[in-house]
This record gives sequence, C-alpha cells and structure tokens, in this order.
Amino acid sequence: MTTCAIDQPVSAGHCGTSLRLFALLPFRGLTNPKSRLATQLPEAERTALALRLLNRAIAAVTGAGIDRVAVVTRDPALQAAGLDPRAEVLLQETEGLNAAVRQGQRWALAGEADGLLILLPDLPVLEINDIRALVDAASLDGAVIAPDRHGTGTNALLLVPPDAIAPSFGLGSAGRHRRSLALADIPVTDIERRGTHLDLDTPEDYRALETAVGDPSFSDGVSNVNHHSSGV
Repeated sequence: MTTCAIDQPVSAGHCGTSLRLFALLPFRGLTNPKSRLATQLPEAERTALALRLLNRAIAAVTGAGIDRVAVVTRDPALQAAGLDPRAEVLLQETEGLNAAVRQGQRWALAGEADGLLILLPDLPVLEINDIRALVDAASLDGAVIAPDRHGTGTNALLLVPPDAIAPSFGLGSAGRHRRSLALADIPVTDIERRGTHLDLDTPEDYRALETAVGDPSFSDGVSNVNHHSSGV
C-alpha cells in the first residue's frame, strides 16, 4: 500500500491520467437528512446543509475534470430541489448504500468508463485539488482509497475498472476494501487530505469540524468551491 502525504501539492490541470473516469455520489435524499445531527441543527437547516454538501462535491468533481458525474438517490424530487445540473441523476433501484454503489458501477460500465470514483458527499471542506490528488494517483492496475479522519471508514474509493471489487461501505469499510483489493491482487494508494478526512455526519464530526475550521454550518456558502485552492 502506498500512502500520499496530507495535502501534497497536485497538478493544476486536467486529470493526471489518460483514463476515462466517472464519479458516483450516493445520496439518500432530502427527507430528514443528516438525522444524527438533529441535536445540533433543526431539520430545515440539515436539509439545506445536505444539499450544499452535495453540490460542493459535484463542483469539486467536475472542476477536477472527471468525465461524467452521477448522483444515485432514492429522492425523485432531488433534481428540482436545486441540484447542480452538471450531475446526472440515477434513481436508486434497491435499498442500501452498497446497492446504490453497485448500480453506479453498472452505470459506469455501460458508459464505457475506465474507472469510477465513488465519493461520499458529506465533506464540507472538500476542494478541487482533493479530487485531483485522487485522480493523479489512479492507474490501470491500482485502486485509490481516501479514508476518513479515523482511518477506518472510506470517504472516497477510486476503482479501475469500475467493478474491480464489490463495495463494502459502512463501519470499518476501509479495512474491508483493502482486503478485497488484496485478494484481487490490486495495489492500493491511500490519499490523506483534510478535504477527504473531515466528513460531517455525527455530533462528534460536527464538533471536530468546528474545532478545525470554525462554524460547521457554513452559512456563508459551503457550496462555493475555490477553483484556485491550494488543496488545504
């Protein structure tokens, strides 16, 4: 396993690979989102936050030069609720996060993608350069994992080909993904960056984010990605 340094500078141009890459963002929907943050934020604010986080992820992915991006969701009203129009919408066919990812893998294969970036869209400090770092690490014979701040979860997983392994998101997913890749004899690069470390799903995440960057509600525009970010 190769590990890249936290916030190592990356190229400012298009993806650092000739691979045709798609991105998939699983998103349950806007009905009572981020329910574990109910003690920190009322439902209306959580709904607005979830949509801003999703649009931030779309902006980062498209800004990094990914060929196509799709949101797989159970919410048929999402597209009309302010979703960034650069993202395609896949209505989820089967219950569960991993079922949603498998559907996205089929979408990528049908579109003749060489690889698929699976990105969980709850990353409030995600920047374009974080996505570029993931893409720059991609190769024809390897996978890329961006773990959460604990090192146990998977916030991003880049697979070449898109169905290189079956997804296993959930508690402890980073270890399961690494084991599956090892069994398939696929080398792994870990990307360690603040933008992919800091997710926002639980009260503990909220407090950690508040300590790291200030007000985690980001009322002044979490959806605005800095297109000239240094990647910090």
